Amino acid sequence: EEPDSSHLDRDFVDLWTSLRPDEPGFTWDISRSEMARVSSFPGEPSRRLDRILLRSKTWTGRSIEIIGDAPVEPGKLDLFPSDHFGLVAEIGRAASR
Repeated sequence: EEPDSSHLDRDFVDLWTSLRPDEPGFTWDISRSEMARVSSFPGEPSRRLDRILLRSKTWTGRSIEIIGDAPVEPGKLDLFPSDHFGLVAEIGRAASR
């Protein structure tokens, strides 16, 4: 979580925390994905491992969502596109100052 990205230049914006600050955004979710659960270390919690970082004065984040968070076959929790869920974001031109 924040200690993982606290070493980055403050100009980098984590789009998930910027656009969805009240949602955990787990991309490694052992409660929803059997693939993640069986690959996890003992006691490893669900967490947000994946990020989209933006550093720009011209562009800003508009939206972000988790993708690949549904089983390939409905109800089959042991087969997802990956053991991590993905992120996709929309960016747009920042307002002129």
